[in-house]
Amino acid sequence: MGRVAVFVDSGYLYQAGSRLISGANTERRDCQLDLALTLDKLKSTANSRSGSAEFLRVYWYDGLLRNTLSDEQRALASSDGVKLRLGVVNSYGQQKGVDSRIVMDLVQLVRNGAITDALLLSGDEDVREILRISSSEHVVELTETSAHVASEGSLTLLDQVVDVAVSKLSQADLTRLAALEPGSYIPPEFDRPLLGNAGMVIARELESDERKYLRRAFLEKVREHHVPTPPPNTA
Repeated sequence: MGRVAVFVDSGYLYQAGSRLISGANTERRDCQLDLALTLDKLKSTANSRSGSAEFLRVYWYDGLLRNTLSDEQRALASSDGVKLRLGVVNSYGQQKGVDSRIVMDLVQLVRNGAITDALLLSGDEDVREILRISSSEHVVELTETSAHVASEGSLTLLDQVVDVAVSKLSQADLTRLAALEPGSYIPPEFDRPLLGNAGMVIARELESDERKYLRRAFLEKVREHHVPTPPPNTA
């Protein structure tokens, strides 16, 4: 018989949940989560999606603020069938070390044969891709995600970041970037500062859709500002 485990990125859970309810991101301190109901729903969803697999546990990933457990984290730590896994929260209120813990736990459990099915609640495409790569042909990925609804405010901030970034490019940089084929990666010397500045402006880690929007807007703005070199005069 197979075994199924649930992996929850709590930061994503709060962000996606608040957007679905209110249409906008809500500060976590202003949200209330019914833990018992949430855990029960996650377990029932895992059971229904994985067929006859035995339920193992919920792995709950969260950030530790000022090295102190919150009331919610204490409740989770003492809950049956829950394994609390903690990263840290930085000065911007962003969780750090959570994605890597999810990946390490998933890979270890798969390789050890401890699970055959996984229900992953996360908005990070990199985590889901690593799960697909690390899973054997007998492991099924069950991914529960909610559509990201980017607010007009966040898109406006990202547009401003793009404007500033493109304004600092030399003509040689513009020529190089404008020549990229559709679907190509932005070179890291441009991509990393772009993402870093956007994260500082929004004061949190960008979500997958926002990263895609930012990169697409950046390249579109580059092409707008690029002045093609005229062909040599052969007359």
